Amino acid sequence: MRQLPAQRGHDVAKPSLQELASANEARILRVLSVAEAVCGEPVSDVESPGGVFRASLRLKIDGRSVIATARSQGRTAREEALVLRALSDITDRVPVVLGCQSGVLLQSDLGQNRLDLAIARAPVGRQALLAEAAASSLVDLHAAADRTALSRALDPLDDPEEQAARRILSADALAPFAAKGEVVFDRAAVMRALCAIPRAFVKGDCRPANATLGADRRVRWFDFETCGPGPRVRDFAELIVDPVWTLPPDRLFAAVGARAGCAHAALSLHTALRAAEALERLMTEAQAHGWQSRGQVLVEDGPGANATFAARIADMGAMGAGQSRLLEPLVLPFSRAARHFRQVARQPGRTGTRCS
Repeated sequence: MRQLPAQRGHDVAKPSLQELASANEARILRVLSVAEAVCGEPVSDVESPGGVFRASLRLKIDGRSVIATARSQGRTAREEALVLRALSDITDRVPVVLGCQSGVLLQSDLGQNRLDLAIARAPVGRQALLAEAAASSLVDLHAAADRTALSRALDPLDDPEEQAARRILSADALAPFAAKGEVVFDRAAVMRALCAIPRAFVKGDCRPANATLGADRRVRWFDFETCGPGPRVRDFAELIVDPVWTLPPDRLFAAVGARAGCAHAALSLHTALRAAEALERLMTEAQAHGWQSRGQVLVEDGPGANATFAARIADMGAMGAGQSRLLEPLVLPFSRAARHFRQVARQPGRTGTRCS
């Protein structure tokens, strides 16, 4: 049986050879085989930048770094390659496709300076500049997509109304912090507002962990698994509602909103609902696997649960709801959630314990 190359360098999320082989041996060997067939050179090194169970690997081939992705859900490799080829002809904000074969996408490496890690290292004052740069990059990406047929060529991954209904239901995650345990707001009005927002090509999953900050200070995006037709304001809300930011929520919202060019009411609405979704996932993760340290969550780039991060997400939700006429009733539950999670974060020895 073929042996996997040894892993070297890069301290972030670097599993051992044994972990890689036992968890994903068949997938990894398939990826390596395709990469070598397409590139015509052997793979000399393998890294798993997002963790053992992530879809992408960083390969070293003939002295250059290549990202190889084999997905099990979302867009197929062929669809993602189509998207990246169309966009990379117009903008440098995305990777270049090097090949696509047998369900494996090979693309250029945008670098190891992930935007989320750059934000975590940056002082608060500089984070506003990073937020503006990230929002501007999404504007460029959307403009590039408008020069292609992608909005018409791609089918939505979900039914728009079902997607909107799920986002509204996510607000029920705030029930433990609501009066009488019930989250009350005009759900029909919110559904109408969500469905009224125009749809166009969106990148999807616009967490800073899916972007890099280049030496030229330009933000570039990867992972187009969930791209397709949708409300563009959603991309900016996903950027805002990421707990790696320590910039106060109102300043972050203003920095992104100034560059996004979308309606204030729509951005407020989507920011609050995105925060509810993020809290729902985080609380589920904490209940199943316990709280994690900040470092664990950043290194693993997964759905990890950190109480300080949960408090920040709740703060962002309260800010968004406070600026949304339709979701103003969620301000108090979000604020109570933020206080609760800050109390959890202050308790010693909480790492590894279940959400309560």
